[in-house]
Amino acid sequence: MKSRKFLRRGLVLTVMVLLLVLTVIGCSPQATDQAEDGAQDEAQDTADAAQNEENKQNAERVAKLEEKLKVVTQDNSDGKGCIGCHEAGSEYSLQKEIDGIEGHPQVEAKELSDCMQCHASGNLAFKRLIHEKHLVEGDHYKEEYDKNCINCHKISENGEINVRGLDGKNGEDKGNGGNEDTEGNGNGNE
Repeated sequence: MKSRKFLRRGLVLTVMVLLLVLTVIGCSPQATDQAEDGAQDEAQDTADAAQNEENKQNAERVAKLEEKLKVVTQDNSDGKGCIGCHEAGSEYSLQKEIDGIEGHPQVEAKELSDCMQCHASGNLAFKRLIHEKHLVEGDHYKEEYDKNCINCHKISENGEINVRGLDGKNGEDKGNGGNEDTEGNGNGNE
């Protein structure tokens, strides 16, 4: 009997030691879990940094688009169209501009519609020349004079874009040219 008692106590003691060992092992910090947590934290930090950079770039794009939209839509015109800057007697009067063009025929022009007799379409289409001088050759029109698209153009309620000073003549009629890439003599009679 004593050996049975001894065996039973040994077994209980062994089970208790085994449970104690398993408890200690189970409760101790696991190096692999910490490494995984660190990797996850690093991955999350990288993802957060990438998202923050993307948000910053998007904010910059939106700001640039808002500035461009402002340039196109801000109406700081006096409603006169070309004559607002090229008024008779001014440094940039239409007549002085014409007289300053080498090889240009001597003509009298008081308003934009006078130019359309020769510059309605073709290689010398007025819209091509004006856009090139005011926009393509630099930002002086915007930067130096604080002007934009709305200074020359007006947009009707139905979305039609006209040139101020051409009294409703749009780019598709005989008086205001057609396709600016149209070949021809520029007199609108092609």
